[in-house]
Amino acid sequence: MSPQITRKSSDDYKGSAAGAPEGILLDAAGQPALRAGPLAQAVRTPFPVSHGVLPSATPPVPQGLVDLGPAAALRVTGPDRESWLQGVQTNDVRAAPEAGAFESLFLGGKGRIVAEAVTFRFRDELIVCTHASHLEVLHRHLDRLLIMEDAELSRAEGLHRLRYLPGERPPAAAGLGDAATPLALGYELLVTPLRALELLAALPDRPDPAQLEAFRIALGVPLFGRDFDETNTPLEAGLDRAISFSKGCYVGQEVVAMARAGAATRHRAPRPDRARDPGGPRVRPRGHRARPSLRLAPRRGSVRMKILAAIHDLMFSSKVNAAAKAGGASVSWLPRGTSVAEQVAKEKPDVLLIDLGSPALGAVEAIRAIKAAPETRGVVVIGYIGHEQAEAIEAARAAGADQVMSKGEFARRLPELPAT
Repeated sequence: MSPQITRKSSDDYKGSAAGAPEGILLDAAGQPALRAGPLAQAVRTPFPVSHGVLPSATPPVPQGLVDLGPAAALRVTGPDRESWLQGVQTNDVRAAPEAGAFESLFLGGKGRIVAEAVTFRFRDELIVCTHASHLEVLHRHLDRLLIMEDAELSRAEGLHRLRYLPGERPPAAAGLGDAATPLALGYELLVTPLRALELLAALPDRPDPAQLEAFRIALGVPLFGRDFDETNTPLEAGLDRAISFSKGCYVGQEVVAMARAGAATRHRAPRPDRARDPGGPRVRPRGHRARPSLRLAPRRGSVRMKILAAIHDLMFSSKVNAAAKAGGASVSWLPRGTSVAEQVAKEKPDVLLIDLGSPALGAVEAIRAIKAAPETRGVVVIGYIGHEQAEAIEAARAAGADQVMSKGEFARRLPELPAT
């Protein structure tokens, strides 16, 4: 990232906060920020789904205090701390209340995730908490981006993280004035180790780990290292909730904006039908038919693969041509106005690539007809569509498509297809 991008975001931020009294935090509207509510007032509210919709059968909501352990954290201080941080991560600092927290992501210049964080906003400092395995990586990343700003970055020692999952009524214990912010999985707290011990004693209920995991999956909240990693972009990981799409420039913002505008990524966060019991088999809903993944291995023999492409999108057409040429496959193109199923029966290709989002193709009916006919049911059907088109995705799978991909995944895996 260039210094100009950071500085522009900083200037925009400062412009909105002009005239703020010293020591007063402002919200996005330029008004004094409210203080985060106390733990004593925490009650269960409807949890937002990270992406998708809640499953029809939701697991029991866990309740109690979770000990997240010592905070792996960085401290940001100085007059420019907020304007600088605004330009190097995905969320809006100003949306957080005083002493409250917000989720965000730190991205590289290509939009891929460097680290996931929960940042606590205090009157004279920001505490950026991340995974212990990524603390050093994040520290180096941010140190490179701290160029002209009047801010200091250092390790934050002696802090402890807790997460509270409340019941329908506030906790009954006394002395719970600690600031607590409701985020994806519960109320987040950052306290001293001594205070953590006091709260763990005052609130002795502990959620069952298996129940916590089922709850996380039901909400579609992805877990770093399991559902996404540094190779993913935020929208691929299903982390939209950690992004402000209105705050202005930040590192990696251009990539995120382009992906969002083109709907060219897929969510990778787990759904309940993809959950694994560590000691058992994959759990799927009743009636769900497992679909084989394409095994992408070198093709044996000297016969060239035949691909029929039912694609009228110029961008993907050029990508398919390039992948086929590189892989030694032959590609024919569906003429406009031609029936997909009839052309498949005529050409008998090895693979059909089809744009599920093109109304002119009648993709679902075509797939159903191809899989119903004995002479064409062996054709491998690979469809692609925007990740947000959930109904179309399920309809294509139900019709018999062997593989349904988001546009982003389809573009990434095209070079592998000639070797299928």
